[in-house]
Amino acid sequence: MQFTEQETLRLKLYGIDFTCAPGKKKPITCAECRLTDGLLAVDALHLLRDFAEFEALLNQPGPWMAAMDFPFSLPAKWLKEMNWSPEWEKYVQRISELFATRADFANCIHDYRTGRSAGDKYYLRRIDTLAGACSPMMVDYIPVGKMFFEGARRLLNSDVSVLPFVWRSPQKVAVEGYPARLAHRFAGKQGYKSDQPKRLTPAKQAAQRQARQAIVVGITSEQLALEFGLKVQAAAEQDEWIADASGDKLDAVLCAIQAAWAFSKKEQGYGIPATDAAQEGWIADPAFCSQGNAL
Repeated sequence: MQFTEQETLRLKLYGIDFTCAPGKKKPITCAECRLTDGLLAVDALHLLRDFAEFEALLNQPGPWMAAMDFPFSLPAKWLKEMNWSPEWEKYVQRISELFATRADFANCIHDYRTGRSAGDKYYLRRIDTLAGACSPMMVDYIPVGKMFFEGARRLLNSDVSVLPFVWRSPQKVAVEGYPARLAHRFAGKQGYKSDQPKRLTPAKQAAQRQARQAIVVGITSEQLALEFGLKVQAAAEQDEWIADASGDKLDAVLCAIQAAWAFSKKEQGYGIPATDAAQEGWIADPAFCSQGNAL
């Protein structure tokens, strides 16, 4: 089933900066956008302060496409070690049944890592290696494993197509995003965000703000258009993205760019290569297309 021209015009693009424990201080941030003639307009930034609001977003009628900043899946090696099914729907359901809370799931990972050598504690998916991303088994400091636990089971229980694992409808499609990869195109290795900016020195705060400004300049430039085939429409709200030291608002916009690019590749599997390694999980970004085809 393909989108009609009218549906494409009505299409909403969501970029979602996820957190495993949303609240007033650290909400899930959602950029709601639309794409017209290669120009991505950010219509609104929604702050989802609990999982009920995130689930309500998943229940929104289509057509929409979303890129979400959390790992949708686990490394195949760890699934094998745990004797869990390699099929996404089955192992996400199994984990939901085994662990009542994200703390329980984190304890399982801690127990597994205990006593193992330093190089055998955190497994990576192929896409994590390509992207320079953290292992989905990391549950401390950067708690991406907890984000997987909270996000994947809600996707499983929705009617959303979760790529590359389950296809339900083209009206509502979710892909995994990774805004840091896009941010580093324009800010280099300079960090651009912190959840505790007041603990940084004034010089470090200034450097991160300068990095966010460079990212905003980059995504509204022709440089982005060359790779993604689109650019972000300049807007007064850009000052808010730069001022937000947590980087959450900017990350949501970056995810929306990845969602828009994935939608532009809907005839080519939404930019996900048809390889066994990609079926372990994939991040929607043109940087990984040629690498994925070479797997």
